[in-house]
This record gives sequence, C-alpha cells and structure tokens, in this order.
Amino acid sequence: GVPPRAASERPEAEAAAAWLRARGVAPERILTEPTSRNTWQNAARCALILERYPVDASRILLVTDPWHLPRAMLAFRAHGLRTRGAGCTVPAAERPPALARLLTHEAAGLAFYLWRWLLLALTSDGRGRSAC
Repeated sequence: GVPPRAASERPEAEAAAAWLRARGVAPERILTEPTSRNTWQNAARCALILERYPVDASRILLVTDPWHLPRAMLAFRAHGLRTRGAGCTVPAAERPPALARLLTHEAAGLAFYLWRWLLLALTSDGRGRSAC
C-alpha cells in the first residue's frame, strides 16, 4: 500500500511488481497486496491472499530494509506465513539521515508487534484470525 508519510502515492506493491516484470518475471507469477498501510496489515492480507494458492511458504521470500526485517518477519510469522527473509543492501548514500531514530522506531515497533502476536495467539483460531 501507501504508508503514511510516504514519498510517493504509488503503492509499493505496484512498484515492486513493475520491477519484477521488467526483469522477466511472468505477470501471472506475481501476487500483489496494494492496500495495506503498515506491515501488520500487509502480513494479514498476504496470508488471506495466499490461502487461495498452493504455495509452499518456505519458497516465499520477504525482502525489506535490513533494519525493518525483524519486525516484518515477526508480523508475517504471526499470521502463519513461515517466510524466509532477506534484508536488501542499502548503499551508504541512500541510508536514512536519522538512522538512530529509525532503529528506535523499529525497536518500539518490534515490541508492539510481539504484544499484538500474543493477543492474536490468545484470541485466534490457530490460523491468525480471530475466533469471534
């Protein structure tokens, strides 16, 4: 989706899909989730999308910034997706100027997602959805 305060109005899923198509990946092999506003929503919506496809979760590669990867992996695992993770290389010139603030944000977000996962585990049907 388009996260709050994003530099672009284009959903990240559209940009990633275009990048993959430009490198020869067949469009029918690309699934996108362009509506989420954060990583937790993205994981939940990806889990719902992937229920419709016979996909081996060990073949799903979650790619994101290296400092965001732990929180993203936690969110996807909380929603039942046992993905592998890969932190993309970020050249020094492209690193955020306030990296310390970003890392603090990620640490706080990781703690919040652990709390959300605990609540989800206590109230879910075992597949990451509320039993209510």
